[in-house]
Parts: sequence; structure tokens; C-alpha cells
Amino acid sequence: MTRARILPLLICLGCAAAACARSPAPGPHAARPAATFSMATLPPTTITPAATATPAPPPAPPTATPSPVPSPGATAIRAVDWPALIARELHAEGGAAAVHLADVIYADLTGDGEEEAIVPVSSEGTAGIIGFYVYTMSGQQPLRLLAHRAAQLSVTVEQGRLVAATPAYTPGDPRCCPSQIRRTTYRWTGTALEPAQTELVPNPNR
Repeated sequence: MTRARILPLLICLGCAAAACARSPAPGPHAARPAATFSMATLPPTTITPAATATPAPPPAPPTATPSPVPSPGATAIRAVDWPALIARELHAEGGAAAVHLADVIYADLTGDGEEEAIVPVSSEGTAGIIGFYVYTMSGQQPLRLLAHRAAQLSVTVEQGRLVAATPAYTPGDPRCCPSQIRRTTYRWTGTALEPAQTELVPNPNR
């Protein structure tokens, strides 16, 4: 190679080495350019005020339910002196017995919405109840609808019907313990209480 061609080549290599010395090679820990942050890039924030709760109204005071007012007829029939009245009835009939107010039954037997009184009559002895009277009110006076006499009698009201029960003995029954009961149910015909059904049922107490 001639001297004229080698000289320019050496000059180029020297320039390249000087450039490399001025530009350091990037190392593993080379610093990265810092990020820039601008408030102008954030969206505006809207603050919504909290909803104000509406207070619940105070509870309404309890309303008292008025008690049913008894009808004048019910008040009148319960005010009757039944022992005195039945004593007069029995005296007129030539008999004697006792009436206990706790045994009197009040129920509507005629379907008019007013109570009747079923008044059992006691023998005050082993015969027990020996009869009963049924009264309704006519104005301010008790009116007798029915009188029934029988030994060892019991009387009840079932579904608005008057039911009278007496012992029914069969052969071999001891005197204390009948094997059956005769039940008579009365109904109101519009003018009177009359027997509507009679049946024999087993004695539940035997």
C-alpha cells in the first residue's frame, strides 16, 4: 500500500476513537429521563353532597277498641231474680227446689239476637237437676217459653240449640251408672221451643 493511501485511513481511525472517548457506553444503571407530571392533565373532580335522610314520622298512638255494649234486653234478662221467680213458679205448682244463679245459662235460642235464660232447678239431693225453665224477655217482664222436669237431668246449649240429657238404663245397668244417655235437642219454630231430635248415645262417663 502506498504512503498516500495509508495516511487518510489513519486519520479516519483516529477521529472514530476520539468520538468513542467522548460518548460513554450505556451501562446497566444508566439513568432514565424523569417523567413529567402536569395538573392540567387530570380531569376535574365533582363532589356530590351526601343525601339528607328524612326522619320517619312518629308512630300513631294505639286506638282503643270499644267494648261491645250489651243490648237492653240482655241487661234486663240478667237482672232478673231467678231464685225468687222460680220459687213462685214452684209454689204455684206445689213443688219445692232450689235455683243457683251460677247454673243459669244465657244464650240466644230464638235467633233474634237477644238472650234467653235457661234456669236449671236442683233437688239439692241425689236426684241432681230435676228440671229447667226457659225464659225470654217480653218488654221488661220475663216470659216463660218452656218447662221440663226429669230426674238426673243435664242441660246445655250446642250451636244455638238447647240440648237436654237424661240417663237411659238398659237391663243389667247399676242405678249409679246408666250405659246410655238420651239426648233431646230443641229448636225454635217461631212460636215455641219444641223437640227436634232425640237420640241414644253411649254414656261417656261409664
